[in-house]
Amino acid sequence: MRTLINEREVVIQFNTDTDVASVYTSDYSYITRLDKLVKNNPGEWSVTDVAYHDGDVVSKTYKCPKKLISFRGKTSSGRSREYTEEEKRAIGERLKNARKKGSLSNE
Repeated sequence: MRTLINEREVVIQFNTDTDVASVYTSDYSYITRLDKLVKNNPGEWSVTDVAYHDGDVVSKTYKCPKKLISFRGKTSSGRSREYTEEEKRAIGERLKNARKKGSLSNE
């Protein structure tokens, strides 16, 4: 049974007297993101608890160094960069060459 969208949450906890943060989430997109952090950074991130319902994962709790938690002052402007026709052609050529060399796949 999957968690309803309005019931999914992310909770970050830490105290001033410790260097460790705890991150609880029942949001599947965050579970995926945090699982990748655990896989790629096992010395920094770990899973401390997994909750199941009818055999499905419904939430996970992670721990990491508190210094990896950050808060930003403002959101991005939402604008994407505008390219000239010449820049677009150059980008296209670089992409085409990279695909020919095999460093990028069409998948």
